[in-house]
Amino acid sequence: PHLGASTDEAEDAAAAMAADTIADYLETGTITNSVNFPAVSLPARPEGSVRISVINKNQPGVLASITDVFAKVKMNIVQQINQSRGDVA
Repeated sequence: PHLGASTDEAEDAAAAMAADTIADYLETGTITNSVNFPAVSLPARPEGSVRISVINKNQPGVLASITDVFAKVKMNIVQQINQSRGDVA
């Protein structure tokens, strides 16, 4: 990928930032500095819960059909955050 870095030091800094950004997403679900996805900052995950990331088309009814799957198997959604950017939600 093009990092926009023109020196070895800039390349190292850009690679470190990319690694930190990916680690933050994997650990907390936070999305920053993305050109394809909306920025999302999530609160701490409640103890005893799991976090599920859903990426879907940004159109009416898609999120409702996803949450309906959870309801049908009696799974409660404790918290839901929905951000969109263009065609991606």
